[in-house]
Amino acid sequence: MIDTLNKEFLGTLFKLKSVLGAEFGKDSAGIKKKVNMAEYILLREIADNAIGVEGNTELSDIRKYLAVSKSAISQMLAALEKKGYISRTVNPENRRNLIVTLTPLGKITLNEIDTVYHSRFEQVVKGMGEQNIKEMIRLINYMNEIINQLNGLEDEQ
Repeated sequence: MIDTLNKEFLGTLFKLKSVLGAEFGKDSAGIKKKVNMAEYILLREIADNAIGVEGNTELSDIRKYLAVSKSAISQMLAALEKKGYISRTVNPENRRNLIVTLTPLGKITLNEIDTVYHSRFEQVVKGMGEQNIKEMIRLINYMNEIINQLNGLEDEQ
């Protein structure tokens, strides 16, 4: 029973990873974009937390949200900058902080991806139902908490 459950769990996680990478990485014509899901979330966070917005999100908060390392965020920022979607400057008020903003190309790209994402999300909700989506979110968050606890225990050993 445990071996079957183990295999089914791993297979399901792989399918989820594949679906997320494939579906949210395409534009409305089905053409693959050069932005992966994590980069899309990062672009969305940058757009939603523009400089001057009260409660601006720090990169450390985004790192925590994405559950990635500081170097992974740096790599994503470098990739997005190289693609021309963001610009990074040193904050003149606090030179230890970066100001990250979307470029005009970044805004256009983000709007295109938003359109595809929202359309896909609406279709998924229609197919699965809002209650099932909420339950899936709850279960994934619960699993993440358990994994984080296990990782914390491993770090102490």
